[in-house]
Amino acid sequence: MKLSLIVILAFIFAIVGLCQNNNQYITQQVYRIDSLHVQTNADGQLTLKAFAMVPNPCYRFSHVESQLKGDSVFVTLFAKTDKSVNCVQVIASLAMPVTLDFKNSGLFHLRFLGRTTHFDTTITVN
Repeated sequence: MKLSLIVILAFIFAIVGLCQNNNQYITQQVYRIDSLHVQTNADGQLTLKAFAMVPNPCYRFSHVESQLKGDSVFVTLFAKTDKSVNCVQVIASLAMPVTLDFKNSGLFHLRFLGRTTHFDTTITVN
């Protein structure tokens, strides 16, 4: 009985420890996108480098969310920082990789959504 209780408690502590590691970071949408640079545009795949404004220079790329609606693509970029790091509080620029896959080629309107403003552009996907 004691062994079962110890195993159960160890399992619970292990799960709590894993959850705490996932909460180690602050993840948030970038403030705004300042510019985009096309790196590749071939076979329905568009690879970009976006330059985004983030709260401080300790933020790093987290992930991209995109949604296709007709010929418009809405893109949201996220950055993360370690909660335990003390960082100078000055807005910084961060280069972020963006890869978008398209089923069809053609003209698409891209809207990059920031917390304070958005960045619109149009591109022909090959």
